[in-house]
Order: sequence, then C-alpha cells, then structure tokens
Amino acid sequence: SLYNTSSDYYAMKIHKLEDRPSTNLGTPHTFRIIDREIHFEEVGDSDILKIGSKVKELRKAANMTQAELAARLNMTSGAISQIENDLITPSLNTLVHIASFFKKQVEFFINTGLLENPEKGYKVLRKKDSAHSVSGPMKIQRLFDDRIPEINPYFMVLGGNQSMDGPIMLHKGRELIVVVNGALNLTIEGEELLFRKGDSIILERSFIERWSNHGKSDCEFIYIQY
Repeated sequence: SLYNTSSDYYAMKIHKLEDRPSTNLGTPHTFRIIDREIHFEEVGDSDILKIGSKVKELRKAANMTQAELAARLNMTSGAISQIENDLITPSLNTLVHIASFFKKQVEFFINTGLLENPEKGYKVLRKKDSAHSVSGPMKIQRLFDDRIPEINPYFMVLGGNQSMDGPIMLHKGRELIVVVNGALNLTIEGEELLFRKGDSIILERSFIERWSNHGKSDCEFIYIQY
C-alpha cells in the first residue's frame, strides 16, 4: 500500500503473502519519487538518526502539540507525526531547522547506542537502544536489529510458571538456543526436554512445539537464527 506523508515523501508498506511472522512487517519503508522514479532512502539513516523519539520528547517538554510545533517550523502536523513515529527521516535542512528551534546541536539526534569502529572491527549495542517486543508471556529483545545479515540474534525472557505453544518465529535455517539463567523446558517432536543454565541446543530440521518455564523465576536465554 502506498500513501503520501509530506512534501515529496511517500511511505510504502510491503504486505507479505507467506504465512510467516515478521518482526518488521508493519514498518513502512521510506522513499522519494523524483522525476517519476522511486529512490529509497539509505538503510543506515534510520539506524543512525533517532529522530522520532527525541523530537517527541522535546515537543512534550515544551508543552506543545504537533500542530503547534508544525506551525512554528512551517511544516504540516502530519509531517511532524510521521517524523515522531520514524516513518520518514527528515532532510538535513529540516533536521537543522528542528535542532535550531529546540536549541540543540544536530549531534543530539545521532544515535550513539551502536558504536561501530571499523579499525577495531567490532560493534556495540546498548540495552536501551535495542528493539523490544512481547509475544504472549515471552519478552523478546532484538540484538543489533538486522545489522548482521547472516544471523538474527535475540535475548528472550520467559516468565516463571509460564508456557506458550508453537514456534515463536519460523525460520528456514538453523536455530541455536543457549540458556543464560533459570531453566527452560522445550517440547520437540513430542518429547519435553529440560535445559538449565549453560545448556544449549541446535535445531536443524525440528521446531519447538511448546516453550515452558516451570520455575518461579524468569528464564533468560539467547535465541539465534542463522
């Protein structure tokens, strides 16, 4: 589906036909139409610039509505809403204008949670900057958010005396689970297996039919698709 957001920005939602869950199914991907050609924004822009939450934070701190801020910036309230929800990334000129209005440096909007050092060859992700979601009783923290295309790592927490059926996310490749804290019961091919702290399992063709935590404390584990 395609809809206009502001000025020459549009947003497009790609609806999957496969019956598989997706962590970013509803996330619009932003692009511009220039001379009747579609130009997608650089993928890294939204990772580096954490515009939306910071604009919203500054606006609320100033006790302003989206309409009031839009009027002061000579923008539409719809554009402000799209920026705050990270559906569009403002141009550099717009970002400078926003920063100037709130008396902030442009660097204020740059996300330093992910530190990439090409010379040392490592990446760091701070807990506060990772994506969190909930699937039933399971808390899911996405690690590095698609920045490592070969693997999909997650940190998961299953509450005490909680269970859930079926695979959390279907995956065509292998899956690795490492229990970090507590105990985890997994039902695989009709058999319930117990995994304690430090235990791990690799799934090559099987899938998990049921996740259970029979203890009182949370069970924490690393789940990696690769």
